[in-house]
Amino acid sequence: MDMLEAKFDPMPESMMADIYDGRLIVGGREKLEAELAHWKRERYKAFTNLYRWYSADTSCLYATDSLIALLNAENNAASQYKLAFLYLDGNEPLLANQTLAEISASFNLDANALATHQAYIDLADIWLRILNDSVYFVNPGEAIIGDLMVIYNAELGLPSVYARNLLLAAGAVQYDPDIILFGSEKSERLYRRSQTPVTSESRLKLYPNPAKGVLTIEYQTDENTFSAIIAITGIDGSMVMSEPLPLSSGTRQLSLENLKPGSYIVQLLLNDKPAAIQRLQIIK
Repeated sequence: MDMLEAKFDPMPESMMADIYDGRLIVGGREKLEAELAHWKRERYKAFTNLYRWYSADTSCLYATDSLIALLNAENNAASQYKLAFLYLDGNEPLLANQTLAEISASFNLDANALATHQAYIDLADIWLRILNDSVYFVNPGEAIIGDLMVIYNAELGLPSVYARNLLLAAGAVQYDPDIILFGSEKSERLYRRSQTPVTSESRLKLYPNPAKGVLTIEYQTDENTFSAIIAITGIDGSMVMSEPLPLSSGTRQLSLENLKPGSYIVQLLLNDKPAAIQRLQIIK
């Protein structure tokens, strides 16, 4: 517009007004693109709601089959990774490995996506070793801890999050979330997570573990405790149970009837901060 204003032979004002008016007109293509973007968002919200509903539903005998059908219908790598780990959780390693192999063949992965894909493959291998050996379940050992630390430190999105959760459950790291300070133009990280080994004695004991039906927890609090909560999350970090506890040390029984068989993370939160973390296996 500045070039039009600077012309030696200026454009008539009426024509200039038409040009300015045209800037506010949305063409048919733009309208269609906006509508397409809207319905894509709506579809994604519907997919997310269905995924959460089927994941949390314990009353439906075929919830897992519904999840598999839902994820298979999504033609994107993220859904296929979820599908692979759903197979792993259901103790179907062949289907999990087949799904992972098909991702690299079906999708055009750039360098970062290939690194993430390899992290998923490595994580699946570690997960199978943990599930298939009761010794690894109780004590993963230095080799597995080292492999998980590599994935965790690579900061490759969800594979690193899953690796972090397994490391937390094994008591191998402490995790302090990033604190973000927001300025006028950009955000600034105040400090990053800690990766120092946990040396304090665990405040939380679970028995039996693996558990079926009912879980007994034994926990310890401090004199200055003003809030105590027991929280159970999936390996992916999704919250499945949260209950307040008495402020004094003691034991509590939890019903596991509404939780599907699989692996979970149990956290003792004191004053809204993680004080102890254990890994829990629920069996049929």
